[in-house]
Amino acid sequence: MKITRLYTGDDGQSHFEDIEIPLQDHGDIGQLSEIYGVKGVIFRENPGDYHYQWHNAPCRQYIVMLEGSLDVEIGDGSRRIFKPGEILLAEDTTGQGHFSRAVNGQPRKSLFIQRAGRELAFSLRSRFTRIPISSRFENASWNFNSLWWDQLQKGGLLRI
Repeated sequence: MKITRLYTGDDGQSHFEDIEIPLQDHGDIGQLSEIYGVKGVIFRENPGDYHYQWHNAPCRQYIVMLEGSLDVEIGDGSRRIFKPGEILLAEDTTGQGHFSRAVNGQPRKSLFIQRAGRELAFSLRSRFTRIPISSRFENASWNFNSLWWDQLQKGGLLRI
């Protein structure tokens, strides 16, 4: 199964990459991929005038187009249009980001499936930062004072 990955390269720019999700034959029920861990699902509707300037994906997430289409543009001017039934794996959580907009003034319905795994999630509104760690401890999380957070980043001890 082919999907498109949107990721941040070493140059700090977002890039598109077509990837193949391997499927295995499971007889009468068809071909299945391995099980991918997820942490949440968001149901989303956008109006036909949706036009979101440069931004990063808030976390690693699959975006499944249900109705309407999505036009995504990256820093080098490349654009891709995702139609119903297509899947975008948005992983450009850092760097310049991407630009997204509705296609032909049509509203869109989509499903955002947030991937589980080593994620960096924090709120600037909070004095504490929460870092979910699910690669070794499925439901563990720790809170760090923002001072510790700065020291972790500057000291190169935080690798996500």
